[in-house]
Amino acid sequence: MVLEYEFLGRDKLVKGYTYPIKRGDLDVALERAGVTDLDYVTYGCHTGKTDRELVLKASMTGEAFNPGSWIKMSPAIGVFAVPVTMSQRIKQLLAEQNVLNEFARWLKVLEGAENVRRDQRQYYYVYFEDDRLEIEHTKVTEGLYCRGDDNGFGIRVLQVQIASKGRPSLPGSEGRSRPRSVGS
Repeated sequence: MVLEYEFLGRDKLVKGYTYPIKRGDLDVALERAGVTDLDYVTYGCHTGKTDRELVLKASMTGEAFNPGSWIKMSPAIGVFAVPVTMSQRIKQLLAEQNVLNEFARWLKVLEGAENVRRDQRQYYYVYFEDDRLEIEHTKVTEGLYCRGDDNGFGIRVLQVQIASKGRPSLPGSEGRSRPRSVGS
């Protein structure tokens, strides 16, 4: 199938800002992963002082969030402008860590996920902070929240313990099984 989505356009860039991800590069990653189910893609320029810069996000409202009815939902993607002074480093990290391909694979897994997963809110955020990328996302295959410490590549990884009732518990809590790494 051919990748089709609504492109909502690009915000006009504020002086000193640029988009670190080209639309063509995003499309190539999505097509390579075989993604066919997207609502829309938009490029936004939101300036303001924050501790970390949002670079890329995908989100999907859970399909069960419409009381009394079921509506198939599709993920929406946002690419965000960053200060020009950070852009080269962000582009370098995105390439080195294969972020666009991992992001696209996450979307592809979401497409085929069971209703129990698609019924819940799903998201994938890529931030730039402290000269590294931070990735936060729901883990589509297991529904776990992923965030944690640097894995040596600048991507944060969460050590999760699965408690006896199958609920994740954070390291240092009274987990009843050994920790395992959940990839970003």
